[in-house]
Amino acid sequence: AEDWYRQSLTISEDLGNRPHMALTYAQLGQHAEAMDDTAQALIWVIKCVALFDEIPHPRTGTGPTRLRRLTQSLGIEAVESAWQRETGNPLPDAVRAYVLAGPDDTDTTGTHTD
Repeated sequence: AEDWYRQSLTISEDLGNRPHMALTYAQLGQHAEAMDDTAQALIWVIKCVALFDEIPHPRTGTGPTRLRRLTQSLGIEAVESAWQRETGNPLPDAVRAYVLAGPDDTDTTGTHTD
């Protein structure tokens, strides 16, 4: 599955298709998390969320909720550090507020599907 995601990602990156890139990053994050690789999962979901200024953005699938969950398990310091490494910028205030907030009232499954 990971090979297919990576092939899809290469095509999307070449085309500059940010919505498809975001969904593929989210899927790669989900796969990494399922493989108990939280460090890699964090990188993938940061790549997903960082593509758009709005959080949660409708095109980022489960990425924002996954980032919130990883923040809860790894801590905000790990997210801040990884965000800086991956984007070259500090963690935006809007992202910080989102990941530190509790689940949405309508989010009963643990995933946010916007």
